[in-house]
Amino acid sequence: MFLQNIDLTTALRPAYLPDEVLLFVQDNVGLYEGKFKIPDHQNGHVYLTSHRICYVDNENPRKHSVAIDLKDVDRYEFYVHIPHC
Repeated sequence: MFLQNIDLTTALRPAYLPDEVLLFVQDNVGLYEGKFKIPDHQNGHVYLTSHRICYVDNENPRKHSVAIDLKDVDRYEFYVHIPHC
């Protein structure tokens, strides 16, 4: 996997690279490798930028926040969990 630890601002958001632009933010995100949950990466925000996908963990952001460069993404899967009422 190509996940790299990232620097965060004092507001606990990703520190952007030169010329990097924020495109979209999604909350309530968990990360998977294939069909397996990645431990300590199941409750956070994802920031899609012009350069990377950044995951910022809600519980321990300074320790468990990571990013992957868009050039390293060859495919993605979208999954929505709908809890039973």
